[in-house]
Amino acid sequence: MHYQLENFSLLVTILGIVLPIYIFLNMILSKDVTKEERSRIYSYIPLYITSVAFWMIQEQGSTVLASFADKKTQLEMSVLTGG
Repeated sequence: MHYQLENFSLLVTILGIVLPIYIFLNMILSKDVTKEERSRIYSYIPLYITSVAFWMIQEQGSTVLASFADKKTQLEMSVLTGG
C-alpha cells in the first residue's frame, strides 16, 4: 500500500508540472492565436508561477507551525515557576 500511495503522489506531481507546460505551449504555438493574444498568454505565465508558489507556502504553513509547536514548546509549568 505504501508504494502505491507514493506512486500516486509522484503521478500527481508529474501531472501538475507537465500539464500546465503543455497547455501554455499549446496556446502559444497555436496558429489560431494572434500576436496580441500571444502576448497576453505570456503575461499569464508569471502570474501562474506566482500563484503556485503562494499556495505551496500557504499549504506548508500549518504543517510547519504544528511541527514547531511539537518540538519547541514547553508543556510543563514547573520549569517556568521553578517548582
